[in-house]
Amino acid sequence: MKIKKIISYLLLAILAGCGPILSLHPLFTEKDLVFEEKLLGRWAQYEDTNKPPIIWRFEKDDKAETKYQLSLFKEEKISGSFTAHLVRLNNILFMDVSPDKFPAGNPINKKDPNQLEFNMHFFVPLHTFVKIELFKPISNFYKKQSTELKKNGKHIFEKHDYAMELRLTDDEKLKELIEQDPKVVKYEKLENGKIFLTASTQHLQEFVLKHADNDKLFTEEIPLVRFKKTAEINVDEKRKQTIEP
Repeated sequence: MKIKKIISYLLLAILAGCGPILSLHPLFTEKDLVFEEKLLGRWAQYEDTNKPPIIWRFEKDDKAETKYQLSLFKEEKISGSFTAHLVRLNNILFMDVSPDKFPAGNPINKKDPNQLEFNMHFFVPLHTFVKIELFKPISNFYKKQSTELKKNGKHIFEKHDYAMELRLTDDEKLKELIEQDPKVVKYEKLENGKIFLTASTQHLQEFVLKHADNDKLFTEEIPLVRFKKTAEINVDEKRKQTIEP
């Protein structure tokens, strides 16, 4: 499929505005993949002490030894479903994330009147990538965290055992990099101004490693803490959901 045809499909798949950097190709080849048992489980992202945390649930994929199923829950509702791979490049750990379902559902249910069957052909499963620092004891990790997270101090120690840091990308920062050096990486620009990367996996890896240790690419730091096996979170006023990694 020609790249221009792919772009026409992407126009319906990508919304304007800030978001992660998106890539047509994955960050990994099979030889780059690793599997980390400690990643399995449910991790909390605390943003507001008055709201439930965002939950990142990592499960082992039954069909592949180095693949994870990642589900995101916001305010106790599932808000994202992805395939995730851990990628080790020059002893630096990254995560490649791509959607495993389209917004209308997957597979297509032709009997569902709310699903637009023909629209499903215009969605492309792109990739994004995250830098990871795994895995720190909760006590060591807690010392350097934000005031918002420290407000949950007692809860953090009682409910969680491990912690990790995610460094997310920002497509607005990517635009700044491209303005400084238009040849820094291969990309295409959509009619709505959104940019996505078209570099091959090899060139994508070179680009990511070049900027792995600065804030020009991985700009947003997200701390996650893993629930212990018997920890609980409130789901609503009537019931509680047991969190079992």
